[in-house]
Amino acid sequence: MAANGEVTECDIEIDELSDVTVDAVSGTLATMLAPKGSTLYVSDQDRRIDFGAHEGLALYLNGTDLPDDVYRDCDSNHVYENAVDCWRGWGS
Repeated sequence: MAANGEVTECDIEIDELSDVTVDAVSGTLATMLAPKGSTLYVSDQDRRIDFGAHEGLALYLNGTDLPDDVYRDCDSNHVYENAVDCWRGWGS
């Protein structure tokens, strides 16, 4: 974890991977929106396989850092709903 609480990396260990299993694991993780820079390390072969093509965006609506009138006069649900609409439009 980074100092700000964001995940920086995650390790998953799977013992005794065949070449078919390596392809299946990396392919499955790629279809699960694995981020760019993801690698599968096959330790018994000392090789890394790059996969993952997705990027992410974090939007923090924490409700504490702005002046009180912003939270009184603005609806964070409106911001969220518009962000979701933009995301859906971007993917099409």
